[in-house]
Amino acid sequence: MHLVRISGEAATHHHARTTELYYVLEGSGFVELDGERVPVRRGTAIYIPPGVRHRAIGDLRLINVPVPAFDPRDEHLD
Repeated sequence: MHLVRISGEAATHHHARTTELYYVLEGSGFVELDGERVPVRRGTAIYIPPGVRHRAIGDLRLINVPVPAFDPRDEHLD
C-alpha cells in the first residue's frame, strides 16, 4: 500500500497480473478506465482489475493498494 499524489494527469498504463484498489483521501478528479472517465472525490474507492488501462486525472491524494505487492516489471505504459 502506498500514498500517491496526482497533480494533473498520470500516464495511462496497465498491469498484467496486478489488481489495484484506489481510495481517494483528498481532492477530486477522474480515474480513466479503458478510456471511460469515472468522477472521483474524497471517499471514492475504485477497483482496477489486471489488464484494464487506467490513469488518474486531477488534484488527488489517494491510497493505492496493489495485490500482489507492486512489481515495477508489471507496469506497462501505453
